[in-house]
Amino acid sequence: MEELDFLENASASFTEIEQNGTAIMPLPFDDPQVGVAKIVDAQVYNPHTQDILKVSNIIYEQRIDGRTPERAYWVGRKLKKCIFGVVKECTVLRFRNDPDIHWEVTEQKVAGKIMSWQKIRDLQHIEDPYKEVAAMQFMSRGGMHPHVMGALDVLQDDDYLILFMPYCTSGDLFGFVKQATRFPENMARYWFAQILDVSLPFVL
Repeated sequence: MEELDFLENASASFTEIEQNGTAIMPLPFDDPQVGVAKIVDAQVYNPHTQDILKVSNIIYEQRIDGRTPERAYWVGRKLKKCIFGVVKECTVLRFRNDPDIHWEVTEQKVAGKIMSWQKIRDLQHIEDPYKEVAAMQFMSRGGMHPHVMGALDVLQDDDYLILFMPYCTSGDLFGFVKQATRFPENMARYWFAQILDVSLPFVL
């Protein structure tokens, strides 16, 4: 970082930070809205090949009124591990008005973050996934923002808390920063403009 030493605001001591006053508390979030997960095996129609598939690990919301939701998620391959479980690639299934075959395959992929309640209880001092869900629902309450990860569905059963999110094939900003370690100023401006676009409506 020596080449940045000439910048007046390149660093600050703890005393200088402390003199700026007490840190502002995080935004308060409403309790997360979490549905009941139903996990089933079922026959699924593939409209592209016209095949009927026997599929395991289909997850959808079990609604109080008994109606079947418009979409379900077919859990597939593992993408990565996370603190409380695993992130898996999921295929979105569309509901069909057919008494024998209820679902059909779509081309849409999502990421399913499947978190163990046991691990959440054991490791709650590290992170709180309920707050993560609440924050994601708060940020996407007016619709999905192009620059922030929102929650498509949040479901739970006795064993797991399951968060379905858009599938970002190029990863996230944290991973990009971790790999590159630093950026040219014009690229940093590009990312900060997106961050400000997300955050300013909540602080002004």
